[in-house]
Amino acid sequence: MPRRRSAFTLLEVLLATAIAVLVMYGLYL
Repeated sequence: MPRRRSAFTLLEVLLATAIAVLVMYGLYL
């Protein structure tokens, strides 16, 4: 499996965090 980069970009980290927060809000509300 080829890897695009050796590490995540800041944008990808922020997107993943935002999605996780939205999912948690959806589960608790």
